[in-house]
Amino acid sequence: MLGYATERLLSVNGLRLIGTAREKVGVLSFVLPGMRPEEVGRLLDLEGIAVRAGHHCAQPSLRRFGLDATVRPSLSIYNTREEVDRLVAALRAIRR
Repeated sequence: MLGYATERLLSVNGLRLIGTAREKVGVLSFVLPGMRPEEVGRLLDLEGIAVRAGHHCAQPSLRRFGLDATVRPSLSIYNTREEVDRLVAALRAIRR
């Protein structure tokens, strides 16, 4: 699921994925250019998509990437490809 979600998120125009280690858990942090992560999180919430947005108690790591905050969907065994596709469709709509 992590590989599928990574590939799909990278298909969103302008999306910058943060943290691309090969051996990582199902957490995908990203930013969209020109948009505050908290606003992206709020817009996704309006679509019924739950993500976290903010600094995630990881300020030193975020500073390393030149950021203050990210959007962070977390995947687990109960998530489906359809849910990832809904997230990507919502992000594309937000970018328009």
